[in-house]
Amino acid sequence: MDSVESQILGRLRKMDVREEILRGLKTGLKAGMTNYLQYQSQMEQILAPRAMERKVCLKTSVLQILEQSVGENDEFAGILRMVRDEVHAKGIGENDFKTIAEEITKQYESWQRSRTGN
Repeated sequence: MDSVESQILGRLRKMDVREEILRGLKTGLKAGMTNYLQYQSQMEQILAPRAMERKVCLKTSVLQILEQSVGENDEFAGILRMVRDEVHAKGIGENDFKTIAEEITKQYESWQRSRTGN
């Protein structure tokens, strides 16, 4: 940033701009640069937590999101535990939504049959 300031002031000197005007411009440029750097620092502080949230979200699988969205005593929680067991047993990725949805349907139908005795 100092080089930009030096280039601006150098060009103005070549144009025979009075020294007191150059000092005023230099002061103004420094103040502007300081404000810009403070603004940039504040924006980094504001955006840093959001970046961390995104990283946390990226580490959370589809299956984990489903498990976190239901209560521990919810009947669906039991179905999701069975789905998790099947997913791991079959080597299915926890982000393979299509296969997980199909497995949820199978486990739900199995659970319904066991409730009705069919």
